[in-house]
Amino acid sequence: MRVRVYDQESGKYFKSEVYAILNQGWFERYVVLVPSEDGDYLKAYDRIDKSQSGPTYPVNINIINREMPVTWVEKTGDSLESSLRLVKGKNRDAKFNHYVGYEWLYSATEALASLMLGTSVPYDQCFGQFTRANSDLEGWTYVRTKADVDRLSAETNRFHDAVLMNLHMGGHNMREVSMVFESCWSRPIEVVFEGVLALTVNPVLDNYSPEIWEASIRLEDETILFADVNLDEDEPLDQATWVKAYEMRWRLL
Repeated sequence: MRVRVYDQESGKYFKSEVYAILNQGWFERYVVLVPSEDGDYLKAYDRIDKSQSGPTYPVNINIINREMPVTWVEKTGDSLESSLRLVKGKNRDAKFNHYVGYEWLYSATEALASLMLGTSVPYDQCFGQFTRANSDLEGWTYVRTKADVDRLSAETNRFHDAVLMNLHMGGHNMREVSMVFESCWSRPIEVVFEGVLALTVNPVLDNYSPEIWEASIRLEDETILFADVNLDEDEPLDQATWVKAYEMRWRLL
């Protein structure tokens, strides 16, 4: 399970796998891995920003891929009792009534209590014996850095003369988009976007050919914008096909 996280202290976004979800009643806390030059660490983030007034609350956690690992366990009711006693002993307000996540994290009650109280837990120091979570699919290349963008652009010649042959939208809450392109410059390519925020499709007009002249890919705040126009030359989006999402991956067919 993969998410985009907003860290209010730094004012920055980052992406992470989810290690556990703890329900405290009307909101959830997500335990994620925070990247750090001093060593990555686990930290629990409120999904909903409770500091803001309702009725619609902003969120700190944006779902990219909500498929939970098959190795996760679920704890509720009596099975929570030992962890609840420890957490309540430290702070009776830091309680939860439902746990879903890795068994090894649930068994580390001291670390779990620290996470619930807002303390970060060094990953390698406390859980280095466990393989880090990774939901990336085999056979796909993910676009997360400028180097990734450059590699895809080189592979497709920036989608020059590519034709969009197929587009499919589905997944949970219709948040996944798949596109298949064919071009004389490269093998057919499938591009998938997850955590889609916006999608605009403009059919080719009768006085235009369907080939793309040059596509653009932009990264900002851990989101991706893909458009079938050259944004470097300020080409407008109003007649373009474009998608904005949290994640992008591709493979040659």
